[in-house]
Amino acid sequence: MSPHDMVEAPPARVEDLAAALLDDPIGTKDGMAGRGHGEDPALIESIQLSALQQRFGQLHERIPMLKKLANDVGISRIGALDDVVPILFKHTVYKSYPVSLLEKGRFTQLTQWLDKLVTVDLAAVDVARCQTIDEWIETLDRETPLELRYSSGTSGTMSFLPQTRDETDRQFRGNMADLFDSCDAARPDSVSFEPMAVVLPNYRKGATGWARYADYQVKYLCQGDETLCYALYPGSVSADIMFLAGRMRAAQQKGMVDRLDVSPALLTRKAEFEAVQRRSGSDMQAFYDRVVRELSGRRIHMQAPWSALETIADAGLARGLQGVFAPDSIILAAGGTKGVAVADDWEDKAKRFLGVQNLSFLYGMTEVQSPSLMCSHGRHHLEPTNVLFVLDPETGEILPRTGSQTGRAAFYDLLAESHWGGFVTGDEITVEWTTKCSCGRLSPHLDRKITRFTEKRGGDDKISCASVADAHEEALNYLVEMRA
Repeated sequence: MSPHDMVEAPPARVEDLAAALLDDPIGTKDGMAGRGHGEDPALIESIQLSALQQRFGQLHERIPMLKKLANDVGISRIGALDDVVPILFKHTVYKSYPVSLLEKGRFTQLTQWLDKLVTVDLAAVDVARCQTIDEWIETLDRETPLELRYSSGTSGTMSFLPQTRDETDRQFRGNMADLFDSCDAARPDSVSFEPMAVVLPNYRKGATGWARYADYQVKYLCQGDETLCYALYPGSVSADIMFLAGRMRAAQQKGMVDRLDVSPALLTRKAEFEAVQRRSGSDMQAFYDRVVRELSGRRIHMQAPWSALETIADAGLARGLQGVFAPDSIILAAGGTKGVAVADDWEDKAKRFLGVQNLSFLYGMTEVQSPSLMCSHGRHHLEPTNVLFVLDPETGEILPRTGSQTGRAAFYDLLAESHWGGFVTGDEITVEWTTKCSCGRLSPHLDRKITRFTEKRGGDDKISCASVADAHEEALNYLVEMRA
């Protein structure tokens, strides 16, 4: 199919393309000029609207939380992209359960909460015997198609994002296609791809987003060869320890450590957490010494936050090490600074130490399956599967999809099948909708500077949902209602 055929597609064809994008996003984007970034933005928006309409039709009756919110707001169909904004979930919805459910190990009630957010029927899953968060997640892994992901932040609670194994597999293949294409490298699913070593400065296993991804890195990048996977810790990161760490951190900030209320089963992990913390620095140094020793000159793939890459580079350069890995290695600088300041020249130091000409950058989050890679001109380009909205941070009103707009980012992830893909983030972004990027791509593109509203507002970030605030509040109340 030629780019001309795509641009001239009649309305019925747009519906077909939208259905194909939902069913086979990799192949459909391959059929577009420049993997979707070279197409007329008006055509892309038409395809996105049709795909969004199809997704809403598929999920409206199957996700109780979505059905409740849509009915309360009075939305039964999507006529335009902006129509979906009133039913975008707040990003806090995935941690909206009473935290006491984790503190007291009430996993039956936690499963009831999760059941209202997914298409997977969890009613028959028996978690009554689970004593820990790890056991609860393992039970869901074993008895359902879900591959639950969690994150633990400074609030002292955990977000649980549901996603199926099929979704994760497709997500990984799509993201690697985008990443390797951007580096002019053979894709991991191509016949010419040769297995490469993967460096994981984290645990090999677990239910965080990055730990879940490790299984797919071994499957596709290492071609199933576990010996090519170099992990800081070969075991599994514990959700219980992560939750305990978050609770302790939040309690310390409030001066209330003595009032920390967690189950005895969880408190038994406290010593384990403290031991890991004490040796983390030496463990990391020993890990990178091993990586440099065993993988020097070889092609690797590594993903790490900016601050971690700077730390690694500083330590290596101080020892006179430069150009350590093969120049066609693929290094993904993801996650930003993670709250740690970096020097202005951190990127140059990292490239000098690692031996690569360029680092790959992306803007993404656990809730969005297709991150936005950064082009050579420092702009993050939106994938066709991500529908972006920019909202006024004070009123929640939708800002125009023209020119340059700065505000709160909200997304609809068209790839989400097991859960509702629409949510409002805590990020302030600047997007250019109209002017073509200097790299030549036509897709909307984001400024590299992305700020969390909690950072700007001293930890507070009240998300306004404009005229539908009451409906959102009622939906959240419904979400946390538990059966006896």
